[in-house]
Amino acid sequence: MAKFWRFLSVPIVLAVCLGLMLVPVAVPGQGQVALAQGTAGLEVVPDVTTVGFTEDFDLEIWTNAASNQSIDGVGAFLNFSPTYMMVNSITDGGVFAIPMGSAFNNTLGTIGYSAGTLMGAKPTGDFLVCTINCTSKSTNGISPVDFVIDGLLRTTEVTFAGESITNWSMVVNGTVIVGDAFNLTVTSTGCCDVVVGSSMYFVPANSSQTFIVPCPSVTLTANDTAGSCSFANWTVDGGAPTTSNPVIVNGTANTSHTAIARCTVVALATLEGNVTFPGALQGPRWVRGLEVRFFNSTTGNETAWSPMNATTNSTGVFNITGLAPGTYNISIKNWTCLSELNTSVTLGAGNTTVVDFGMTREGDSNNDDWIVLADRTILYTGWGTQQGGAGWNAHCDFNRDGWLTLADRTIMYTYWAQHGGLV
Repeated sequence: MAKFWRFLSVPIVLAVCLGLMLVPVAVPGQGQVALAQGTAGLEVVPDVTTVGFTEDFDLEIWTNAASNQSIDGVGAFLNFSPTYMMVNSITDGGVFAIPMGSAFNNTLGTIGYSAGTLMGAKPTGDFLVCTINCTSKSTNGISPVDFVIDGLLRTTEVTFAGESITNWSMVVNGTVIVGDAFNLTVTSTGCCDVVVGSSMYFVPANSSQTFIVPCPSVTLTANDTAGSCSFANWTVDGGAPTTSNPVIVNGTANTSHTAIARCTVVALATLEGNVTFPGALQGPRWVRGLEVRFFNSTTGNETAWSPMNATTNSTGVFNITGLAPGTYNISIKNWTCLSELNTSVTLGAGNTTVVDFGMTREGDSNNDDWIVLADRTILYTGWGTQQGGAGWNAHCDFNRDGWLTLADRTIMYTYWAQHGGLV
């Protein structure tokens, strides 16, 4: 059976190959030859299956081994959506005399097959692992049939000499489409990512992909994931542009449609923060790391790209560039101080906005945004110690002089029983 392996997305391939592309070793006494790397893969056949409502259909699991590889075991574990399909049975492909086990769960949406006892000679080339008989449900939709990389089930793999030779760049997952479907080409021009349906598919910024989607309609949403993108409009099937987002694309069985999202990069903003610190003169002791958080000034929700890290210079100034213009509530904090919150700060496109966060309130030894007895207890635990010495705790050195002394306790008592702006 001739097949052409399709490559998964690069991030998934890199993450999984590092974990699963193992190098089998020779087994003493068996004359096996060590292999350079695994070249076995696994494939759901067909990789896209379109079925009607409550229709029985078969999925086959195939694997492949190159001429210099043999296989002594297969474990194929998959997930599917029980909303759109159910499994009836799993039938061994005939290569293995005594399959170690097969099981499925139509509530959780899991499929499992494992075998390690061969019928005869070790197979090479393409061969059928097992056949999965299924029935579609009565609801339009799409179910993935994806091999498990890691989870409650054992990891999917093909083994030689007891070690994995699965090459995940050669693994092809499956898709089951229930009911009538239409072809949809989605193009994102500019900087927006597009989500198709309820995370059914994903189209990265400045790219185009074609999908098969269930009738009668699908919702497309253009998202600014970079924090620097302005949505302009959608065009569906060459019609007039619309500024609605999300947009709905309608289709009937076996028709083809197009949708184009247009987004542009907006001019970015810069935040200049001014901070002063108690108990220390300007200079090296004013160079401190801060966590800067940004909240929508209307909803109060933290932005997707927050928090950000910044470091003040010797005069207490920090800069953060490349920010999305808008109006925010902005806070600063580090481990030793309480959070300080400035509200309704407008960051203008292409401009630098200067915000004075005032003097930090030092004394938060445990970073809970309160200065209370627990913080004093931590300070006393390291009392009198010097930086680098036994018992030293940098989170109590409020004046950054390298000692835990009366000066630090005095600063703590200045803000005793206070809490941060985010509490």
